Amino acid sequence: MQNTKIFVGSIGVLLLLTVGCGGGKKDEASSPPPPTLPVVTVSSLAPASGSIVGGTAVRIGGSGFTGGTFSVTLNGITCASPTVVSDTALDCTAGASDSPRAGDLVVTRQDDAQVVTVASAWEYLQPQTPFTWVGTGGNHNWSNSANWAGGSVPGSGDDVIFSGDWCSGSACNVKLDDLVNVKSLKMRANFPGTITEDEDEDVEIGSSSTDEAFWIEGGTWEGANMAMGWRTVRGIARFSGGTMNFREAFSFYGSLYVTGGAFSTSMVLLYGTGTQHLKASVPLPQLEILNDSGGHVEVEGTVQTTDLNINSSGTCTGNAHKVLGGTIQVSGDMFFQAACGGTTSFVLSKTNPGLSFTGGIFPGSLSFAPSSASSVTLSNGSTVRIDGGLSLNSNASVNLAGSGLELGGSLSVAGQLDAHNSNPSGGGAITVGGNLSVPAGGSVNLRGGSMTVSGSSSVAGTVTP
Repeated sequence: MQNTKIFVGSIGVLLLLTVGCGGGKKDEASSPPPPTLPVVTVSSLAPASGSIVGGTAVRIGGSGFTGGTFSVTLNGITCASPTVVSDTALDCTAGASDSPRAGDLVVTRQDDAQVVTVASAWEYLQPQTPFTWVGTGGNHNWSNSANWAGGSVPGSGDDVIFSGDWCSGSACNVKLDDLVNVKSLKMRANFPGTITEDEDEDVEIGSSSTDEAFWIEGGTWEGANMAMGWRTVRGIARFSGGTMNFREAFSFYGSLYVTGGAFSTSMVLLYGTGTQHLKASVPLPQLEILNDSGGHVEVEGTVQTTDLNINSSGTCTGNAHKVLGGTIQVSGDMFFQAACGGTTSFVLSKTNPGLSFTGGIFPGSLSFAPSSASSVTLSNGSTVRIDGGLSLNSNASVNLAGSGLELGGSLSVAGQLDAHNSNPSGGGAITVGGNLSVPAGGSVNLRGGSMTVSGSSSVAGTVTP
C-alpha cells in the first residue's frame, strides 16, 4: 500500500557569497543582480518506499519549486527525470538499488545550489514474494522472467502479487501470453494496471477449495472471447474492488465473495462437492450452481443475478443438493434439476419468464413478483414440491398444467393460481404445509382437484373447486 511521509521544518540551506573591492566605488553601469528564487521546503514524500528494482513514481511535496531546475537522490541513488509539477509538487522516478535499505531524501536546486536533506525519508524494499510483478522486462508478457522480481516465471506452487508498490504506469500492464497455473493471485487495491487474457491460454488459480486463492482489490482484469482457454479458480475468490471484465464463463470450485468493484462475465459457474459460500452485493450475470455429492451452497445476504441454473447430477435421497439461506433475486429465467431442500428465498421478477423444474424439491421458497401482468407454467408432470412457500403478487399468474403442488410452507395468491389440465382427470392435488392467503383480487382455480391446508386460511379472493 502506498505510504506518505510528512516532514516538519525541512528548509533548504542557501550560501550567498558576496565578493567585492574593499572601499571601491559602486559600478553604476553593472548588470542588476538576478532575481532571488524562493526558499525551497520539503514537507512530504509519497510513497515513502519502493522496490529495489526501481521504477517507483515519487512525488515530493513542499514549496518553492516553480522556476527551478532540480536533482533528487533517494538513499544516494538518482531519482530520474525530476519534473516540477507546481510550486508545491516535484515528481521523479526512483532508480534501482542493489539491496533493501533506508536512507535520505536530498533535493538540490541546481540554479543556486540550495539543498534540502531529509534524513531516513526513503526505504528500498525487497518484494514480498519473488513472484511479484515489476514489469521491467521491456514488454508486458507473463512469460518474460525479467518482468518478475525473482527473475523467474511463477508456477503451480507460487503466490503471485500485483501491486502499485512494485510497478508504475504502463509497466504494470500484463499480457497472459502463456498458461497461467499458480497457487494464488492477488491484485492489490493500489494496483493501477490491466491484466489481459489471451484467447487461447488457460488460467488456473488455486489447488484446494478451502485455500485463499484469488483476490481482486484494484486494477482491471480484461477477459478475452476465448476459443479454447478455460478460467478456473480452485479455492476462495474475493472481489472487493477494481474492474472484472471476464467476458466468458468463469468457474469457481470454492466460495465466491463479490463485495465491490465492477463485475461482468457471461456466466458464473459454482462447482463443488463441499460447502461453498456465495455473497454478491454486486449484481451477477447468469449464475449456474452445480454443487454435488452431499455438498451445498450457503447464500449470504441477497444475491442478484440475471438467469439462474441449478443443475445437480445427484438425487434427492442420500446426497441431497441444497442451496441454503439468504435470497436470490432473478431478473431472467430459472432452471432447476434435482435440486433438493433448502431455505433460500428465490424471487423471480421477469415478465413471462422461463421456469423449468425437472426433479427433486424446489430448494427453498419461491416468490413470483413481476412488475406487470405475467404468467408462468410450473409443472413437472407429476407433483411439484417446493421446500418453502409460494407467493404470487397481483401481476402474477401461475399455471400448474395438471401437476400436483406440494408446499412445505405457506401459499399466498394475490394474483392467479390455476391447476388447469386439458386431460379429463382435471387438476392435481395442492398440499399446503403452512397457511393459505388469498387476498381480494386473488384467485385459485382447482379445476376439480383438491387442496389441503395444514395451517390457517384467509380467503378474501376466490377459490374455485
